[in-house]
Amino acid sequence: MSSLGSDENRELKARYGEAFEVYVPFTENGNVVGAYEIYTDPAPVRPIRQLVWIAVVGGFIILFLSLFAVVRNAGAFIRRQQVEREQLIRQNEERFPLAGRQHRRCDRDPRSGCRHSVRQPAG
Repeated sequence: MSSLGSDENRELKARYGEAFEVYVPFTENGNVVGAYEIYTDPAPVRPIRQLVWIAVVGGFIILFLSLFAVVRNAGAFIRRQQVEREQLIRQNEERFPLAGRQHRRCDRDPRSGCRHSVRQPAG
């Protein structure tokens, strides 16, 4: 949007007040050799300007609420998994008390001599 403030646009300013100012590159054999300067009256766009802003803001709100719901549900899912994991650990500690103490000792002090097997792929 141009306010048509330069001297070359004096006639357009008197007629329209403001205009869309667009520069279209002119190419020859793939090289830009100039530009077309196009001015057009923004009057046809003015009635839908509010509609465009409403659509943009509405789309943003829908996107925000969708992402909020996804993140909230993911957080709840992770919390449920954590509770289930802790319950399974407690159940295993009750079934296998020696292994539970060994597991806790390994968690507290990794230098305690616990062996964790990590298999490397062959190759």
